[in-house]
Amino acid sequence: MGTFFTITAAITDPQLSPTAVEKILDAALAEVDRVEQLMTTWKPDSPLSNVNAQAGRGAVSAPLELIDLVERARGLSELTGGKFDITFGALGGLWKFRQDDFAAPTPHAIATRLPLVDYQGVRIDREAQTIELAKPGMRIGLGAIAKGYGVDRAGKVLVDNGIENFIVYGGGDLLIFGQKGSKPWTVGIQDPRDRSRYFARFKLRENRAVVTSGDYEKFVVKNGKRYHHILDPDTGRPARRAASVTVIAKSATDADALATGIFVLGLPKGLQLIEEDPALEGIIVDRQLKVHVSSGLKSQIQLTPISRPQGEGAQ
Repeated sequence: MGTFFTITAAITDPQLSPTAVEKILDAALAEVDRVEQLMTTWKPDSPLSNVNAQAGRGAVSAPLELIDLVERARGLSELTGGKFDITFGALGGLWKFRQDDFAAPTPHAIATRLPLVDYQGVRIDREAQTIELAKPGMRIGLGAIAKGYGVDRAGKVLVDNGIENFIVYGGGDLLIFGQKGSKPWTVGIQDPRDRSRYFARFKLRENRAVVTSGDYEKFVVKNGKRYHHILDPDTGRPARRAASVTVIAKSATDADALATGIFVLGLPKGLQLIEEDPALEGIIVDRQLKVHVSSGLKSQIQLTPISRPQGEGAQ
């Protein structure tokens, strides 16, 4: 999935030998590979690529697992008012976030693609087991939800095989179960302007997923302005309402999608969405690098000031 996956497990069962544990961890990582093969757009013969190739030409048969995730993504799109939208794939290739050859796309190029970004144009028929994209040129991209789903699936393999205390990490997505010995796991949230340090720490006392989306993974800074890879589906341009968003949820699948959607939503709507769901907590760092913490997390979190780089404006 274009990133690193690691698993950390605290083994308490004396019946699990080191060899057995290693086999279970390998099986968990193999499950991530399986999810990638199903949902990647980098391979032209993947089930998702087959759906994209037939955009505007009618319904395409798809595995039920893929249909389930696309349907779940549509629900999360509704929840975020379309700010999380898996049809952002239509914008693919417009932006290249490399310092050596960066050039923003023209307004005309963006305007041409924007009508193809519309999650409501994804039609699902569970009975026929098909997915249809309404317009030619539409593309589904699951980069903001499939990684979380892969993390969840890896966690299920661990639990099913008797490992109950672990962290599955996949490129900013964490699934945390149990505890480390007699103590809860401690989570650190990366400083969006200094990746060598954490600006927030808290302890997790329940099984939860913790996912962070930020403007510091793929970006360039030109003339004091930061351009990054999280695009606003309404504008086709980098979202400008946050620097970092962390969502704590019961599943990495939901947390992955919501972290992206809330990053685009920004304040106050993003924090309101978190507060309205008792299963969610979150941290939003706004464009001025001010930290906003959901009410259920405030008493548990330790904060330190975020770095403020010179030569870069807030916008």
